[in-house]
Amino acid sequence: MKIIARVMTAGLFVFAISSCNSSAAPTASEIKLPTGFRATIFASGLNRPTALAFGPSNRLYVGQQNGDIVALKDDNGQGTDAKTIAQVGGSLLGLAFRPNARELFASVTGKVIMLRQSDDIRFADPTIIANGLPTGRHQNDQIAFTPDGNFFFIGIGSTCDACIENDSRSATIMQISADGKTQQVYARGLRNPFGLALNPQTNELFATDNGRDDPGSGVPDELNVITQNGNYGWPACWGSGQGSNCSGTIFPIAELQEHSSADGFAFYSGTNFPSEYRGNVFVALWGGNFPIPTIGKRVDRIVLNQVGNKWQGTVSEFASGFDHPLAVAINPRDGALLIADHGSGKIYRIVWVGQ
Repeated sequence: MKIIARVMTAGLFVFAISSCNSSAAPTASEIKLPTGFRATIFASGLNRPTALAFGPSNRLYVGQQNGDIVALKDDNGQGTDAKTIAQVGGSLLGLAFRPNARELFASVTGKVIMLRQSDDIRFADPTIIANGLPTGRHQNDQIAFTPDGNFFFIGIGSTCDACIENDSRSATIMQISADGKTQQVYARGLRNPFGLALNPQTNELFATDNGRDDPGSGVPDELNVITQNGNYGWPACWGSGQGSNCSGTIFPIAELQEHSSADGFAFYSGTNFPSEYRGNVFVALWGGNFPIPTIGKRVDRIVLNQVGNKWQGTVSEFASGFDHPLAVAINPRDGALLIADHGSGKIYRIVWVGQ
């Protein structure tokens, strides 16, 4: 996503979003789900939502591709009282609150910006934490903090489809201190590690990765467990040992549909879904960048199992009917699964209602 950076403001604006009373919220019949689940529209009228983050008071903050950050109050399952709380410049792909601090970090093209929170809808003191990150075919993506809040991880996409990069930070996951003073490559060989999240049970870092865009080549998208100094194979090796130069590389724990653009994901940590869903991964497949309608545009469920000291993932389709889903979050208030549809400008809310 190429953008032109704009000056950030901390102004407060009312943002028009369609909503309705939760008790009368109609079923979003376009979303197909397993029996017992129901989808409604949490919010609509957004401008290509790209990132979701819950703040300290459980208010939802939504990043949009144009750089706007919108705050939404959860009114009994409906996003209301919407306000644009900041504009951080072009293509915003990641949002994360620093643990134990009222600081919101935003990943925009080539930089990371921090905003200090004074209350739910007021942010000030924009500070550039990291600047000059490499961009090209891709850019810096989502952010995940360490539990102590001292460091964050950020995906840095490749500048090409398959090449030897000139900048050693490209096609990596970086670890950066919260003040930006310490920056290092944490793992490499990841073409576009868009989604990042820590497993809440183990604190291990997981990441999605978008495979090479070679139609018909069989190169899958991936879910990986990220280890420090790990090499994940790009550009020559992919999947479970396919391609070449795979010696010493780390294979994914799950392979996802090729060219589907596996992006944002979340571990299910709520209590609304049945117990067998606890700890599962829900990952948004945005869709192919060439017009094949059967690619992506859905949310997959990955059931994780540990075999010895290694994770294995079993993949199945969970929800379909989206335009281009991109970001996923679990509502800490009620355990609902929220999915931001970049294509339609909607946030869908999925809950278990019983058989």
